[in-house]
Amino acid sequence: MHKIIMEKFIKDLVKGSGRILKKQFNIAGTQGKSKNDVLDMVTLADLSSEKFIISQIKNRFPKHQILSEESGDNELQSDYLWVIDPLDGTLNFARGIPVFVSQVAFIEKGEIMLTAVFDPINDNLFFAKKGKGAFCNGRKISCSKNSDIDASLLSMNAYADKSVTAFLDKISDFRGDSKLRVRNIGSIGMGSCDVACGKVDYLINNSGMPWDYAPVYLLLKEAGCEVKNIFGKDWQLSDKTMIAGNKKLVQKVLKILN
Repeated sequence: MHKIIMEKFIKDLVKGSGRILKKQFNIAGTQGKSKNDVLDMVTLADLSSEKFIISQIKNRFPKHQILSEESGDNELQSDYLWVIDPLDGTLNFARGIPVFVSQVAFIEKGEIMLTAVFDPINDNLFFAKKGKGAFCNGRKISCSKNSDIDASLLSMNAYADKSVTAFLDKISDFRGDSKLRVRNIGSIGMGSCDVACGKVDYLINNSGMPWDYAPVYLLLKEAGCEVKNIFGKDWQLSDKTMIAGNKKLVQKVLKILN
């Protein structure tokens, strides 16, 4: 497949999806319904955005496998896999909070080769290509070099359950009297973009699915981040957890957690 064409295609996917989201944002009737619990939602925007992305992929690459949050896996056997989250930050969207993204990853023979994440409210397009770097609106981005835990900002998109409390307790105990600064914005995609840009020093997420992580994994890696699961292993598509930041900081945090 022609590399330039593929790059343009994945960028057009998330931008087209993002335009749908922006058009439906804060419009009556687009609010969602609950899935597994009252705060786990799907909106009309999720579905229309997903329909757009999937139709584009099927028209262009009918033999490719597709894994999407709302539609699941089309179960085609292929060396090529598209992993889609048409609306990451659904609860924000449904509540009128302008913090959400559309994100897509392209995987070839098990390796994530391209990724694109689009923030339609701020018109920010994040893109990464394996071995070629990470970019925001064409400008190269890189993760924070700060490895001082006491002076670091943590992004944590997580449910407030006992495992999260245990994480925070461990880090807080290590830091002593220093305050732990935690940022939870309700979107793994947006939070990861902030880490890839160096605006936030590191992230810990304890509950996610392939469509939450696959699109941001390559962005983080190409921005210079170390990307692991919370047990210190290299992140894999099957992992439900992720920790990312510069190598020194991630190693320090993993030592505390484990």
